[in-house]
Amino acid sequence: MFEELFSIVNFEFIQSSGLVAELGLIVVFATLTALIGRLLRQPLILSYIVAGVIIGPIGLNLLGLTQGMENIFLISELGVAFLLFTVGVESDLNKLKNIGKIVLIGSIIQVFLISVISFALFNFIGLDFLVSVYLGLILAFSSTMIVVKNLSDSNKLNTLHGRLMIGFLLMQDFLIVLVLPLVSLESFTFTAVVPIIVKGLLLLLLAFLLGRFVFSRIVSYSSRSQELLFLTGLSTCFVFIFLASMLDFSPAVGAFLAGLSLSALSSNLELIGKIRGIRDFFVTVFFVSLGVQLTLIFSSPLEFVLLIAGIMLFIVLILKPIVFVLISIIAGYGTRNGLIVGFSLAQISEFSFILAAYGFTSGVLSSDIFSITIIVTAVTMAVTPYFMNSSEGIYSKLSGLFHPFSNRFRFVNKLNDLERLPEEKELQNHIIIVGAGVMGSSIAQAIGRHNDVVVVDHDPDVIFNQINLGINSVCGNIENQEIWSKVNLAKAGLLVIAIPEITYALYLAEKAKQINPKISIFSRAKTKRDALELYEKEVDFVILPDVIGSNVFIKNISAFLETGKVLDISNFRDEFVNYLREETKDERKRFKL
Repeated sequence: MFEELFSIVNFEFIQSSGLVAELGLIVVFATLTALIGRLLRQPLILSYIVAGVIIGPIGLNLLGLTQGMENIFLISELGVAFLLFTVGVESDLNKLKNIGKIVLIGSIIQVFLISVISFALFNFIGLDFLVSVYLGLILAFSSTMIVVKNLSDSNKLNTLHGRLMIGFLLMQDFLIVLVLPLVSLESFTFTAVVPIIVKGLLLLLLAFLLGRFVFSRIVSYSSRSQELLFLTGLSTCFVFIFLASMLDFSPAVGAFLAGLSLSALSSNLELIGKIRGIRDFFVTVFFVSLGVQLTLIFSSPLEFVLLIAGIMLFIVLILKPIVFVLISIIAGYGTRNGLIVGFSLAQISEFSFILAAYGFTSGVLSSDIFSITIIVTAVTMAVTPYFMNSSEGIYSKLSGLFHPFSNRFRFVNKLNDLERLPEEKELQNHIIIVGAGVMGSSIAQAIGRHNDVVVVDHDPDVIFNQINLGINSVCGNIENQEIWSKVNLAKAGLLVIAIPEITYALYLAEKAKQINPKISIFSRAKTKRDALELYEKEVDFVILPDVIGSNVFIKNISAFLETGKVLDISNFRDEFVNYLREETKDERKRFKL
């Protein structure tokens, strides 16, 4: 039916245009499915994969009219490379120093266990030794791209579980940097393996030295021009891709290390802003390409296909989360963080996609095994946003399974270091401040001298700072019901919502009134519409910092226009500048900037 329908339309331009036509089809169908997905409140990732299915062999087979799948593989590899470059740029290794030991040891243990168990299962059902090795490695790694994107979209990069995830993922990425060239070896002899390790260490050292002594100066100079900064970032990415290729590493490895070499620079956030558009474009291309490569045509019996797919899904969606949960509990980060981390990392990595392509092109993996791997990769990536958005529901349903383990073995509880509450009395008629940024921290310090105050924030660094200042504080997310029991929200007298995100502010205001109908609520808002919504949630007082700031601007600009003199409106400028300098010094000491 579809062939007859599309025979009416002349698709010769696709054949003649090649890659240009393919990109055009990808973008157009991705846009259409994304619009439909948005109406249905579905994740964009799922929409992109569906777009690929529609234009791929399963659907309309539009790309089958071109030169096969060669261009799609090329686009996918370049897309993964550029996406991992942006992940590297956004990576702040300094924030991982407090959890460095657990992510180092934990990642090695997790990758080893999943690889060995997977190998044993696949070898037991009759797959070849090398095929089992490949599948074990493919399933062991999780997707940095997927998880970081979802954490960034939900503003949870700096949460404790967010930092644990990023730490595990970065360590996995370093491990797979060594794995990718090793799988191409014909024999695992000492003389064959050592050069690979030496080349990998050389590439890491080169990334460190260039980032420290060369790129810092180049980027500092380039930041004077927005276009030059953009081109410098892209050039760095491609230079490392070239160096990685020279040393027989994947382009994705080089791109990731290029990003890491720029991550410590002061202009990295500005650079991220400049390359975000290209990053989002390649995100789209990668996931649509993933959907295009899905096929339901297998030469093997259906029972064999379902068995392989079932084992892979079991390992990725059940076994891998269990391993992460146990590691997190043993490390002292609790069942909640363990479950959130475990199920958020329950997918197959984009690096594993490259690994599977290596296995397929080298003849180790059959077309059936490769197709099954692509299907499982797509499914696990598609369900990740649902897992991450349902973390509280997952915890409430599954926490009981792990409490006996955590209660029987007394592990060190590192969460105690992120909590300071009065021990000698129960909190009553106290003030709860949610969000300890500039506004929340200032409020806590000002009113905390003569009132019982408790600060709640999801950023461990912020909580450490508040505790060092002697302020009662708890690290946690507002969705965490246990947090509100700890801070005794039911008997609090005032709730101050100092977080800028309106979605969380509305949720918190409604939740607080349910738990404590008599509580008074003060909140901040960004827009007048946000303020109105908060008042409709029975918030007692709403402040709009941007509106107040604009009013002060208007007042002072008007005074300048009337007098023509800056001094008349800045009598306290010098005093304020000195105050800012002192506060900046104190801030740098507290946050170790």
